[in-house]
Amino acid sequence: MSHFVTTVVFIIRADQYKEAKGLLSSLEKIIPMQPGCIYFQLLFPLDARLPLLEAPQEQASANDAHQPSTNLLLASEQKISFFKRDVWEDSDSYYRHAYSDVISSRIGDVFRLALRLPQAMQWERISDGSTVSSSNNHWTEDIGDDSDSNGSELEEAYHHDDGTVVTVSYRMCEPNLNADFSIQLRTLAITCREKQLAITYDIHASLDPAEPHLFMEYSIWQSKESYEAHFNDPDVTWALNDLLLLGNGVPKIEVFRKFTFCD
Repeated sequence: MSHFVTTVVFIIRADQYKEAKGLLSSLEKIIPMQPGCIYFQLLFPLDARLPLLEAPQEQASANDAHQPSTNLLLASEQKISFFKRDVWEDSDSYYRHAYSDVISSRIGDVFRLALRLPQAMQWERISDGSTVSSSNNHWTEDIGDDSDSNGSELEEAYHHDDGTVVTVSYRMCEPNLNADFSIQLRTLAITCREKQLAITYDIHASLDPAEPHLFMEYSIWQSKESYEAHFNDPDVTWALNDLLLLGNGVPKIEVFRKFTFCD
């Protein structure tokens, strides 16, 4: 079964980081409870600057070496990005929630902080035997037949700051090769899951008529090191070489960490 997926990239100034994080945190309490919502996740870039912004102001002030760095970061109006991904039963469920007064108002507040119009995209989640389900009011993605044994591990990966990282990869294929490219991507995803290289690995196909040959991979890894190590696996190397033969251009890969919500 395929699902309707949306992704949004918000780019804000560093000095508005905490305000944006607070607004996005409020969405985590609302969106997963909407009818038809299967999964909701917010991500930060794997960015060494973020600990400076996370530190309480009084802690920064007490540290002479820390404070100048924080002030420089905020004064320079450097950019910080957030990545939002949510999975829905179908497009109707998504649009019902998007047009509700509560959701549109809160999303609008985030949009007003953004430096430019957020990049929103719509995808079809390609099924390869894995399922998506809910557990204990937290939204997790199960990995095929191993869903029962991995449920608690996945929930921890999605909702706790345990060192896991998330990679989002965009690949284009040559015209008329969508079917072959999709098969190779699913082969890569299944390899990474079955060999326990990744916690989970999802494939998405673009629903944008202007980009019919665009695909997105969304994968979760125990650590940045485990992500880098998976390239040494011979089956992964083989699958990636096949994708290069069918692909069009260099893939764009971004690395994120999970959004940690406060009570």
